[in-house]
Amino acid sequence: MQELAIAALIAACLKTAQQAWGTPEELREAWAAFVELCRARRWGVFLLPEVLAFSAWLEEHGHPIVHHHHHDHAGHVHEETKAEPDDLTKLRILLPHWIEHNEEHAASFERWVARARAVRWGETAQHIEEAVERMAACNQALRAALEALEG
Repeated sequence: MQELAIAALIAACLKTAQQAWGTPEELREAWAAFVELCRARRWGVFLLPEVLAFSAWLEEHGHPIVHHHHHDHAGHVHEETKAEPDDLTKLRILLPHWIEHNEEHAASFERWVARARAVRWGETAQHIEEAVERMAACNQALRAALEALEG
């Protein structure tokens, strides 16, 4: 069910992207209205956590739903990005997602350690084990970040 809802959301976004009208600001406003409809449970096909996760994914992959503007000083340009009020919500979704994603990778790495050892690629297995340990340390830092966020 979740995959179908996300697929429908992606299809709607892609269809909208093909339109020859509108501005980036209008798209941001439309997305914000869509999120609010989901928050109010007026668009029952999409679950709010999925919508917020997709919003976070968009931002994570270089399609930010934030306000950007440029200004220059003496010939050089700076880009400023203002955090949206729901950045806290996004981080509350992203941090557990990143942790889970890393755990999935670590499990895969461990399977490859066993395979590498089975064919006597000891050094390769050792390096992959090191990656597993680093992934655990990464997740520890992400869990600490989540605790600090909630703290």
